Amino acid sequence: MMDMQRTKVVLDELLRIDLRFNAAKFKFIPSFSFEITEDFVGEVIFVLDDLSQQQTEEADRHLVVISALLWTYSKKKWPGIEQYLVLFLTRRGFAPTATMLDENFGSGNAFAGRSTLMNQFAVSIGQIKFQIRVAERTFLITSFQKEVWDAISSQQMVGISAPTSAGKSYIILIKMMELLLEKLGTIFYIVPTLSLVAQVATDIKQQLKLFQVNIDVETSYNPQRFTDNIIYVLTQEKAIAAFSQAEKPFHHLRLLVVDEIQNVERVSDGEDQRSKILFDLMIDIKNAIIIDKIIISGPRVTNIDILGKDIFGIDGYKASTKNSPVVNLTYSLKRITNKEFRFKQYCDLNGEPLSIKIENDQILQGYGQKQYTKKYMGFFNAFMSCFNPDESNIIFSPTASASRKMAEELREGSDNIDNTYLNELSTYLGATVHQDFALSNTVLSGIAYHNGKLPHHVRNAIEDGIRKQQIKNIVCTTTLLQGVNLPVKNIIIRNPNLSISSQNGNQSKLTDYETANLRGRAGRLLKDFIGRTYVMDEDSFNEVNDRQKSLFENTEKSITVGYKNAFETNKKNIVGDLSKGAGQTIQNADWGYLLTYVRQTILRYEDDAVYRLNDVGIAIGSDIIESQRKLLTTLEVSKEICLANRYWDPMDLNTMWKLSADWVLPTSASEQNIAIKLKRVLLLLKTNFAVYYNRLFGIQETENTDPLISACMNAEKWLKGQSLQRILNSTFYDSNEKIEKTISLLQNKISFGLPMLLKPLYDMRVPGHMFLRFLEMGAYQPMIRRLIEMNIPRETAITIDAAYNLGDPDNIAAVKRALENIQGELSYFDQVQLRLI
Repeated sequence: MMDMQRTKVVLDELLRIDLRFNAAKFKFIPSFSFEITEDFVGEVIFVLDDLSQQQTEEADRHLVVISALLWTYSKKKWPGIEQYLVLFLTRRGFAPTATMLDENFGSGNAFAGRSTLMNQFAVSIGQIKFQIRVAERTFLITSFQKEVWDAISSQQMVGISAPTSAGKSYIILIKMMELLLEKLGTIFYIVPTLSLVAQVATDIKQQLKLFQVNIDVETSYNPQRFTDNIIYVLTQEKAIAAFSQAEKPFHHLRLLVVDEIQNVERVSDGEDQRSKILFDLMIDIKNAIIIDKIIISGPRVTNIDILGKDIFGIDGYKASTKNSPVVNLTYSLKRITNKEFRFKQYCDLNGEPLSIKIENDQILQGYGQKQYTKKYMGFFNAFMSCFNPDESNIIFSPTASASRKMAEELREGSDNIDNTYLNELSTYLGATVHQDFALSNTVLSGIAYHNGKLPHHVRNAIEDGIRKQQIKNIVCTTTLLQGVNLPVKNIIIRNPNLSISSQNGNQSKLTDYETANLRGRAGRLLKDFIGRTYVMDEDSFNEVNDRQKSLFENTEKSITVGYKNAFETNKKNIVGDLSKGAGQTIQNADWGYLLTYVRQTILRYEDDAVYRLNDVGIAIGSDIIESQRKLLTTLEVSKEICLANRYWDPMDLNTMWKLSADWVLPTSASEQNIAIKLKRVLLLLKTNFAVYYNRLFGIQETENTDPLISACMNAEKWLKGQSLQRILNSTFYDSNEKIEKTISLLQNKISFGLPMLLKPLYDMRVPGHMFLRFLEMGAYQPMIRRLIEMNIPRETAITIDAAYNLGDPDNIAAVKRALENIQGELSYFDQVQLRLI
């Protein structure tokens, strides 16, 4: 039985040292000195030895936190202490954490520390329990990773729920290699963002090379390139495209991985299209494909096994832990009165936060201000200057524009770093985006921002700088919540706001769950023993959650999926609209998507429609289904067109079919007046299909300006393969706000929303035409499109195509060889863009 009193005394003392040390670091109190005495070290060792012999999650959590704090604050005075910590940590399955304590940890997975022979035996025994071997290679893993490994081996479906730093992705990747070595096949790896696609695909390619497994990795679905042995790393949008082209695009999956599964939670939200796509994709895969193994993964999802069964209909194994091999501590600044401020420390092992009075309150000038005033930035810059030069930090920002502004403000308070890497990065960004692009200036001080509006090649370059520890401060939006692993020690959060100002008295904010996931990004396994989060204004979080004790707990959540609740809530309206033959309208925006789902299901599955609808929680009588079946047989538009456009209601598609016979569509990149033709078509769609227009494109005309024609002109330049730098090369782009707005327009509305909006129309009038593909990829030229399909960012593809003749774009193997031959001639940052080849 764990001696909780002795454990609590030891933990409290170490936490108090940590609190005062950090308070002094940020100059909130005068300098702080402390002494770790021999007696105290002996007491801690006794407690750790006791904890390491327990077999509970609570004991393990105490073991890791106390070990991390003891190591951090005693290693200089007591250099031999690592032999004890290595023993205790390996005993309980935290050997990867222990490797950070032994600078001489060997390539043969052997600890080299100064320990007795008996101690070395004990450590080896601990290691052996949590080692795996794949193709003569040995991997040292945690006890939780070993549980996941064994579960995947023995179960068809495994749900993994764990904190961000628990090493979920790593163990999945190694298991993938073992499965492929046993038998090749097709693997689907579904992730939510393009940044995560790039990261996962890169990691997979590195392991394939290491294990000498010969299999292609694709980041988009192309039926012409499909083989029985292929790994797809796709967003849900790209993955579901396969099912738009064929009901059963594959017959067999060796492995399906769905990462960040919590994103499926908002499937019943009428406005959240991405959740619907993810849910529908998983249902399609379940119904159409034989799957050997399924892995679903997400942070702190308490019912992840039940969630998996609800989706796939399979009893699965739940591998979950609250423990992380990386300790996360949270600190906050709190106003007590107008004259008193406190620096607080939250640890989820403590019932109450520790706090200390801030004696140097002059340093807090600007605390709590909403805007980036000079006073606030003076306070913030002073705080940031206290981090050690070797520390990398992420500063959370509510919006893309705010992330840029914060980076610019930080840059103003910083000096240039005389660094060849950063100078070349600055030049590269200016040359490939715009000479006044804000990032090309901020990176000169090792400062960057990262958000969903950055061009693909810019994100790659910035992430390279972060991983190489050249960029130390990154201002980041919620893209950080979607699984992108950046090696940072500290997270700084100003407040929980997800917008700069409120609308109609409401302001969206981070939930407790999202805040917990954000804090979990501080510190990475095998990089940091402690990750720290600093909250600059605790009062702003109290507005979200007034439970002081649980303010920064590691919140978990239970997720339910399906359309049952939304259907039951709106059943009367849905049945009424079905009987009237209504499509999606502004008036039925809350349930219109369910009309579409019902009709599309009836079209797709015919006699099985009742079962398919019940499977997702839509219980409709057979009489209603039969009446809809009869209604659908009267449509003039073909069934094939309806099925190819699953998020369009067949009734609306039928209306489009009848209206669009005389609509003029641009079909060639070389024809005249493309922008004018696009505008005319878009105005017709806006008039007749407002719900779809607003959802997918949404650009509205105003009295004094014509943003729609401007967007269409940019679309024309985009599909013709003009570089981003050339598109932005006009006197109009005299501010970063305008630059960002156009980049966002090109990447989101023109390359994604516009093709989605126009697709049914082109399917009807010019089926199989490539014009929408030109829009989607941002080029009509065959070689540029081929390079983009090969995972090279658009801007880099344009640069390479202009400078080199790579031969026949249809000969992919020859193109790859040509790229290998010229790679050494490219600039460093162009070479970075080719890492997925």
